Amino acid sequence: AAPFSLNGKSQPKPSSANESIAFNFGGPVRFKKLITGDKWFFYVNFTNHEGRSASNQVSTVPNAAERAGDFSAVTKMVTVGGVRQSVPLVIYDPANNTPFPNAVIPTARIISNPAVVGLLSYFPQPTYPGLTTQNYAIAESTPAMSNSVGVRLQGPITAKDRLSLNQQYNRSSSTSEQLFGFDDKSHGYGLSSTLGWTHIFKPRFNNNASLAFSRNISQATPYFAYRSNVEGDLGIAGPDTSPIDYGPPTLSFTNFGSLQDGAASLTRTQTTSFTDTVTYVAHKNHNLSFGLGYRRMQNNLLSFAGARGSFAFGGQQTEGLNPDGTPVANTGYDFADFLLGYPGTANLRTGNDNNYNNYSNYFRGWAANAYAMDDWRVSRGLTLNFGVRYEYFSPYTEIYGHLAGLDINPAFTAVDVVTAGGTGTYFGKYPASLVNGDPHLFSPRFGFAWRPSQKANRLFRGGYSIFYSGSSY
Repeated sequence: AAPFSLNGKSQPKPSSANESIAFNFGGPVRFKKLITGDKWFFYVNFTNHEGRSASNQVSTVPNAAERAGDFSAVTKMVTVGGVRQSVPLVIYDPANNTPFPNAVIPTARIISNPAVVGLLSYFPQPTYPGLTTQNYAIAESTPAMSNSVGVRLQGPITAKDRLSLNQQYNRSSSTSEQLFGFDDKSHGYGLSSTLGWTHIFKPRFNNNASLAFSRNISQATPYFAYRSNVEGDLGIAGPDTSPIDYGPPTLSFTNFGSLQDGAASLTRTQTTSFTDTVTYVAHKNHNLSFGLGYRRMQNNLLSFAGARGSFAFGGQQTEGLNPDGTPVANTGYDFADFLLGYPGTANLRTGNDNNYNNYSNYFRGWAANAYAMDDWRVSRGLTLNFGVRYEYFSPYTEIYGHLAGLDINPAFTAVDVVTAGGTGTYFGKYPASLVNGDPHLFSPRFGFAWRPSQKANRLFRGGYSIFYSGSSY
């Protein structure tokens, strides 16, 4: 079926497709004179997915006359006597607060700003020239790929010891297309390794320990990266000049689609964890468990979001001003603001000195826990579960001290900026994480399962517990 048309015009139908392949196999491991008796087993699995996603985008772009500064054909809807009607657009010259004759900006005023002339080339021409709004459409078919492979190996090494190894690897890549046809790429991979060891002291007394490591990397590369220093060539001062951050600034409008592409970024997360659990069955009806765990986390972020800067145009700069300073009603136009080089707002990320440390954050944190549980079978129809768990979440620190907060006085009438490990005016010395962890996170556990009659299937279950999360850090 043809895609739904927002502007009444036919649009091309983008292609879409999906293909998935998967297989797995496994069996005993046999090495002559080394591993015999089908005690060790291996498993291998593989999946692959490739596809293309279809989508349509519709927006408004300036036509040839508007790109040349001629807004004589533009009208605005106003309400006169309770009736909605269109009136010709009136735009004012910000230099002298007088209207441009016939709403036409002189060409000399436009070409005098090389940044405006250069950025105009990145706006596409209308695909439906006969329309004044919704005159541009783009049909996208963006590819994506992901695959993964996993290997598991397990078996005994002695009569009382057993090992297991689980190795997983995956990778992915995708493309996203912006409104004006700029393709941004992203790709990444992840791996995880788990080594498990089980030791049996006695038939009812055993220990399970595991060591796990995981690492994930994802990178986003915008369309203009490593191509040409657009802002530098156009004389726009201030933005970052790293080749990965090349490209035009983000331009947003009230009446037109925005000029933008993605932001370069690189994320690397890594976790190393160890857990150990001891299980002991006492008096045949108490299943006791004792355990502990420790995790070490890394979260390394490199982001260039906002490093090119952004400009927003809303028409306020070409509005007329009354003698009292209030704007003249129904005047001004966003694209006229752009052609004259007067944005309504501008934003730029600070620290743009081609130093990656200004865009990087290297967070470090850890967490630990310990618990004890008793699964007590009181009778054939009643089982009770008691336990307690302790957890501690260390707030994240940043290895270069890239953390800052607010030091507020007790009356909330004054404030000061404090950095990692610094001393505040009102609350004294701050830790490297700016906040302290909570060392009192004890979690009680209680549960029951009760079957009133062994002859019926009616079963009642209930429980109570407290759970804590370190996500707030």
